[in-house]
Amino acid sequence: MDTRQHQWLGQVLVLGVRCLSDSDLATLRPALQQLVMAGLQTHMDSPLPAVRETGMTVGESLMNRLNPTLSEEQKLRFEYSSSEDIQALLRLARPVEEQEKELRAVCRTLREAGHPEVEGARQVPPDVQGVGHETARGRYGQGMAQATEGSDVDSDDDLEPYAMGEDPDSTQPRPPRYLRTLLQALRSSSEPLQQETALRAAESLIRSQPVDLSEVCQELAKVLLHLSDASGLPELPALRHRALVALAVSCPAPVAQYLTAEFYSPHYSLRQRTDILEVLSAAALELSRPHGTRLAEVGVASLHPSTPSPFRPWEEEVRERLKAKTRIIARGPRHPPPPPTPSRFAPVAGQFFFPLLAGFEQATPTLDLLGRDCLLLGALLHTLGVLMQAATHAPIAPSMAVALLDFVWALRYHSSVCVQQGVLFALGMLLASAPAHSLLASMEGSLAETGHWLRDVCVDDADEQCRHLASHALSLLDSTVKEVGRASFRCASCERSASSSQ
Repeated sequence: MDTRQHQWLGQVLVLGVRCLSDSDLATLRPALQQLVMAGLQTHMDSPLPAVRETGMTVGESLMNRLNPTLSEEQKLRFEYSSSEDIQALLRLARPVEEQEKELRAVCRTLREAGHPEVEGARQVPPDVQGVGHETARGRYGQGMAQATEGSDVDSDDDLEPYAMGEDPDSTQPRPPRYLRTLLQALRSSSEPLQQETALRAAESLIRSQPVDLSEVCQELAKVLLHLSDASGLPELPALRHRALVALAVSCPAPVAQYLTAEFYSPHYSLRQRTDILEVLSAAALELSRPHGTRLAEVGVASLHPSTPSPFRPWEEEVRERLKAKTRIIARGPRHPPPPPTPSRFAPVAGQFFFPLLAGFEQATPTLDLLGRDCLLLGALLHTLGVLMQAATHAPIAPSMAVALLDFVWALRYHSSVCVQQGVLFALGMLLASAPAHSLLASMEGSLAETGHWLRDVCVDDADEQCRHLASHALSLLDSTVKEVGRASFRCASCERSASSSQ
């Protein structure tokens, strides 16, 4: 959430509490005071001065509204700057009677000064609202005639030229063709149209693999991660996500190093940290697939189904009739399997995975994964499971499996439902992706306890999603044990046959 959205939420809170009646305040005062104090403490701990000042202003306004009987000395007061946003919040917090009194005083002053618009508004009664301009001027026309007196209605000097679509001198900025031009356009927050055009062209420009991409990839990731919604673009989160995924796929090692390091940095919001996890997951899945297939292409038909036409071409009609009258004995593969290609994610899997496990126990003023930020901890567990799935058959997969198993085993009794779902999802991905022999070797001392815990979750857990994930993980664990048992039996049989032949 950026600063402007945070300011809007503060204004909504001030307006909502101000509109409560006295009876509602008497009923809701204890609960609202507790919520306000908790939110005030969170804002005071923020490292951003704008967030702290907004929290102090909103908290002061809400507490004074909830306790209207306090004297001026007893009211809550903070020291903060008198910026334009703070003044807007303070104006909203003032009583309605004072604002109406000031408006009446201003209107009285304008009428005494003979302002034509105010005179015309005073002469037109309220029942003419919705009446056409000519009718109103004909019936109440003295004031309205004064409002337009002296203006040259036939003059077109103030008209701006309309930018035609085929005009080469159109005001629409051109998409950037170079990475450094893209960086400069994304930083130009004072020109929202140019910034929007650059963001729409960012993904295609990055995937074209410019020569200097490796030099500016980390700086471009930093700009995209901190990009604010200056123009109110609804597609901004999706466009930024696709550009960051393209960047992580094109330069996986440096971009993953930057994103994983910034995940535990104290100067980020929960939304930015969640964006980092989503980008790492999507980039890992795309890198683990054959080159040329993109994650965005999967599921497009299901998301946007096309409306079937009532008329079909004659070729399709003939094909359907022949298919209905043809008996098929056997059918070969419709499409040849793709040629085997090495995974692009295997060489960089460790750089995506292990830094995310490094600092989860360190609590900072803006991040506490083991405390208040349990939702982010659930998202982290889900991301680690996706990375484990993407690293299937990678040489580093056994080491990743051991580290992930230790991590999820320590969190299996967490009280939050989202963390439990993340633990079960990561354990399922671990059992499905890691080599069976190395996995059972690392679980040798806790294999029975893991099975008992999964059975208890399947039976006793109140969350349906947790029960489903535990059942899936338990079936994967049983199949892994059976696979290793069959392999051991075959090895023992081969040894016995070899010894008997000798």
